[in-house]
Amino acid sequence: MGEVNAKNLNRKERIQKLRKRFLSFKCEVCVERAQLVTESYMQTEGELTILRRAKALKKILEGIRVDIGENELIIGNLATAPRSAPIYPEYSVNRILDELDDFETRPGDKFLISEEKKNILRDILPYWQGKTVEERALIYIPEEAAKFMNKVYFSTNMLTGGIGHSMPDYALVLNEGINGIKRKIQKGI
Repeated sequence: MGEVNAKNLNRKERIQKLRKRFLSFKCEVCVERAQLVTESYMQTEGELTILRRAKALKKILEGIRVDIGENELIIGNLATAPRSAPIYPEYSVNRILDELDDFETRPGDKFLISEEKKNILRDILPYWQGKTVEERALIYIPEEAAKFMNKVYFSTNMLTGGIGHSMPDYALVLNEGINGIKRKIQKGI
């Protein structure tokens, strides 16, 4: 069977094929982004933070593998494969190091992770200890509040970015456009 072109499929068939492909992937940890951002930060020690961030983004965008599936009209993902979870070491690492051997067996949000990937993370994550957003932010939080946050995962997760824990209203943006949203805000709607 030859390659199927997205333009030759009706919308329902295309979406069904995309869904089937997406669900065929296992949830797993992706270490590629963590490797790239760590390499960049190690190479830019002593430079201004804004330049380090820009150079890290450049390294990630130029270096990370992009999965482009058959029939996809919009491509891209946060990790190198669908349903994979990237690691953001610049936000927080202690919880990752603590749970590294539990990702596959914990009660919720199970992720496959090979011994090779665990070893990669064990090599690069210590670089970030003392340098993460979480650790820097906790310096400015009163001790009593910090103790509470350590007991409530949601709070510390939001402190460290929580990139996978929000649901943007894409329909609003697609239907109204940025200028339409701006007009609604200005009118107080």
